[in-house]
Amino acid sequence: FLSLKVDAYTVNGYDCWLTGGRESYNDYVYVRNALKHGYERTTAETTYQWTVRSSLGDGTRSVADEQYINSCVKYGDIVYLQLNYMDNRWLSGGRDRGNDGVYTENALGTTYERTTAASTYQWIVRSSSGDGTRSFADKQEGSCVHYEDILYLQVNNVNNRWLSGGGYIDEEVYALDVTSTFWEDTPNPKWTVQKWPIVDETRSI
Repeated sequence: FLSLKVDAYTVNGYDCWLTGGRESYNDYVYVRNALKHGYERTTAETTYQWTVRSSLGDGTRSVADEQYINSCVKYGDIVYLQLNYMDNRWLSGGRDRGNDGVYTENALGTTYERTTAASTYQWIVRSSSGDGTRSFADKQEGSCVHYEDILYLQVNNVNNRWLSGGGYIDEEVYALDVTSTFWEDTPNPKWTVQKWPIVDETRSI
């Protein structure tokens, strides 16, 4: 599994990581300190663990991803992020009226999720924000992503939307246009890729 630490954002001096499957419907996503409190370190531990997949698979967490068994994740790849807390939960962005909602939803659950919302589960791995278009060719395209790399995740259903957490929006997570002047403080679209349990790694993921 990997974890995603939001870059340049702390709460009371503590780093924060992406956590999903929260609240009663297991669909809320936040950035929180995975290491501070006993509940987060034990009961909620798997809500911070993500599996990178090249496809949705069958929804079970145990199914192997054939592409990434013997190959690294590369910049420019379109990936799915499956939560390890429960089966049938993937990170989904660009939702709601403003295309800014981020949730953990069941991509296989309904016809709407399987068709109309299918691209909201797809994330483009980038080394920079690029020009905002989904077709932008990343300068590191084809290079392996390594643990401790800082990257951007652009949702594939609409232009100019990146996974963002912290800053002006505190612990909430949105898919935002980080070039917009609307925000009082620039949201944080940069994420440090870390292995779980959280340790320093230099090998590819």
